[in-house]
Amino acid sequence: MFIRTKMIKGKKYAYLVENNWTQKGSRQKTVEYLGKICELEKTKTILFEEFITKMYNKSIEEYFNNTAKTIIYDLICCELEKHGFSNTLSKNVFITNNIVADITKPKFFKNNTSEAGMDVVLRINNEYLCPYTIKRLLNLRIEGDEQFCGKQLAEAIVAVGIVTEPDIFILLFEKLYKDEKLVISG
Repeated sequence: MFIRTKMIKGKKYAYLVENNWTQKGSRQKTVEYLGKICELEKTKTILFEEFITKMYNKSIEEYFNNTAKTIIYDLICCELEKHGFSNTLSKNVFITNNIVADITKPKFFKNNTSEAGMDVVLRINNEYLCPYTIKRLLNLRIEGDEQFCGKQLAEAIVAVGIVTEPDIFILLFEKLYKDEKLVISG
């Protein structure tokens, strides 16, 4: 399955789509409406280590004793902060202008009067951050050699819109590959 964008009355919407083979060839079937697309630009640069120090007051070495799930949530939160969100409500609930991002549910929605409660898909770093992509990353199960697993993990992280420093990716990969055998429990 993959995310497809449709333009309706000048606005972009995201749908989860799958291909089905018929006698006439490949046909796309819409599986689920995901929400209105909100494209966000990066507003500031922050390194993951700086983000962790600010959030937890821990060194990166101490921080990587956390579970892979926690690390992935924090990578998403760091990316949101880079795109103008702040966590004024709670640790995993971020807000910017008129969008609320609740990472642990996960749920992204409009918070203004005309579109309050409307589901949204965040387009960041040319990818889609939404409940579907987060769940797909958290349910990642890969078996194979180190190179294959590293490539699959990198693709799953990029598909969510996360851009992180190479040394942070290596620490996450080592934790997953050696400690958790590349199984992330969502």
